[in-house]
Amino acid sequence: MKSKKEKIVDTAIKLFAEQGFHNTSISKVAEVAGVSKGLMYNYFESKDELFKHIFDLGAEKLTENFDPNRDGVLTKEELIYYLHDIFYKMQKDREYWILFFTVVMQPGIREIVLDRTHEIIAHMMEELTAYFTEKGCEEPEAQTRYFISVMDGVGMHYLLDPEGFPIKKVVQKIIKEFV
Repeated sequence: MKSKKEKIVDTAIKLFAEQGFHNTSISKVAEVAGVSKGLMYNYFESKDELFKHIFDLGAEKLTENFDPNRDGVLTKEELIYYLHDIFYKMQKDREYWILFFTVVMQPGIREIVLDRTHEIIAHMMEELTAYFTEKGCEEPEAQTRYFISVMDGVGMHYLLDPEGFPIKKVVQKIIKEFV
């Protein structure tokens, strides 16, 4: 059984995605989640704080198996593991990822988590750039941006058409090209 906090978070993700962040009030989240507005404020001091929490949950899922031993060095094996892991997570919890990306892309929302986004992206980009440098890429920063763009595109297309998208074959192509 889900805790009250988990129910609030799940409800907020759904409402933010369906109605937009700015059109969803804390009162509406509380009502749909079946909790009092006061209880909402026990967990989250504002709607922005609730969104930051939702973003952090997604960021944790996105990064938890990137450089899993946390030694600051991304190896070939770790990158392959990460590629399989992240798309497995999207497959396993497709609805969450669709809702999460829908909410993050709404105008005015990104600013709420901009600092956190830069922190997460900077860490991943730093390790990826070092990885591509070690591989001997002429332009490792450009290769890093290209890799991230490919991952974003594949993730979005997979989420839009999970039955028709050949995710296993595409992951193998990514591995062949980047690893």
